[in-house]
Amino acid sequence: MVSVHVPKAGGTSFQLTLHQFFGNRLWLDHGVPADPPPHAACIHGHASARHRLEQFPEAVLVGWVRDPVERILSQWRYWRRRPDHGHPVCQRLHDEDLGPVELAELLPDVQAQMLGDDLARYDFVGVVERAELSMTGLRALLGASGLFLPHINLTAAEDVTEAERRAIAERCGADVETYRHGVERLKAVLTTEPDRTRLWQWAHALPGTPVRGYGRAA
Repeated sequence: MVSVHVPKAGGTSFQLTLHQFFGNRLWLDHGVPADPPPHAACIHGHASARHRLEQFPEAVLVGWVRDPVERILSQWRYWRRRPDHGHPVCQRLHDEDLGPVELAELLPDVQAQMLGDDLARYDFVGVVERAELSMTGLRALLGASGLFLPHINLTAAEDVTEAERRAIAERCGADVETYRHGVERLKAVLTTEPDRTRLWQWAHALPGTPVRGYGRAA
């Protein structure tokens, strides 16, 4: 299994879920070029799907999508609290006191770049805003009914205006499309289980908010 960890998209919590299932067969990719050890059954890390599939073309592929505006805001707040001076964009954020819209201009489509443009290749795509419901698909994939996801702490960003949110979304066009595809995929998974009325009703109520104008799973 290859798990693509998009920064600020629930990957740290998901790592714990993978460890429940794979134990010491889980290998964490910290971005340093290296091949996994022979005993590894799952790779989880920040490498792009394209890179890992070149190595393991038959791998089971999993990943998560997050509202692209919230992902940028989360990255912005995180870097302000915990500067990564080895990252040129983070360094520039602090040197120039950049806001989230400027960050979106510098890192506009991280999800699309890491996950790739074909989510149909994925065996599982979770939606961070609907993490627990997303786990329905993962449990089915792995045949592990007791698998759980530690709580993903999502906080509302009260420090930006609606105009700023729109500006971020405009700069993250590819990520918006990736997110839409992820949401539609989750809807399709849930609507294949019509006997589970709550899931079916939720899936059909997920087109997005007219105010933000894109498929936000909220």
